[in-house]
Order: sequence, then C-alpha cells, then structure tokens
Amino acid sequence: MLAAQLPAQGGSGVVVVRGMKAGNGDNLVDDANDALQVNCVTGCGGSGGTSMTDEAAFTEGTTNITPVGGTYNATADQVTDGDGAAAQITQYRAWHV
Repeated sequence: MLAAQLPAQGGSGVVVVRGMKAGNGDNLVDDANDALQVNCVTGCGGSGGTSMTDEAAFTEGTTNITPVGGTYNATADQVTDGDGAAAQITQYRAWHV
C-alpha cells in the first residue's frame, strides 16, 4: 500500500510500516530499534567529504571536503539563551574571532 492510500490520522503525521519487504527482500523495518531502515546511496556521512582522518593528506582539487558557512554582518546581533546561530565571518570570508 502506498502512503498516499493510507487513511488520514487526524493530522498526527505518523505512517506505520510493519512487515514490509523492500524489492530485494530485505526488511524495511528494523524491529530491534523500532526504526525504518534507509539505504543511503551517496553523500551519506562518514566519508565523501563529511569526515576526514586526523592529519590525513589533503590534495587540492581531489580530496572531498564539506564546506562550512557563516554569516557576515558589520555588527552581529546578540544571541539569547536557547537560540541557534550561524558563526560570524569577516567581509573577506575569514572566521570572525
């Protein structure tokens, strides 16, 4: 059954999948962890630019990296308790320290 065919559950936003099999015969649900099994094909953390071994060699134009970003403001606003914020950068794209 497709998710679109399931009856509405009063706006709960929950879809329950039990006992289903993927096209290759693997279970879609990991019952031990009460989780949906996801096979990430590319760009999935742990490699490919999302991590790098300490002191590993870096080759420009070859080594994958994950870029980071910041926000530029001439004067940064104050962040209050419990808020998230982007790190501040200078107008020359350097980290503001």
